Amino acid sequence: MVDDVRFARIWVENRSELRPRSRRMLAYELRQRGVDQEIIDLTLEGLDEDKLAYHAALKHSRKLQNLEREGFRKKMYGFLSRRGFNYQVSSEVVNRIWEDQQLKSET
Repeated sequence: MVDDVRFARIWVENRSELRPRSRRMLAYELRQRGVDQEIIDLTLEGLDEDKLAYHAALKHSRKLQNLEREGFRKKMYGFLSRRGFNYQVSSEVVNRIWEDQQLKSET
């Protein structure tokens, strides 16, 4: 059980840094690896879904910076959806990143 806690924490830290996923997707991945639900809940307790989505979208947005707004939105929503983020979180993040990119291009 101690090893499961350690494994779960390392897994979540690794995923959060390299390939961010939603809490729901992380829980699914940990369940697939045989981690107990109590340990999963404990491990994912402090994660900020908005922060995870922003981090994932920011990395991906560099590939989409030459697209028009609608194309950018469609591709970004698809990307975040595949990572397990819901529409509400995705919508806020996509709009924020689009606005940030527009401000950067104006300066």
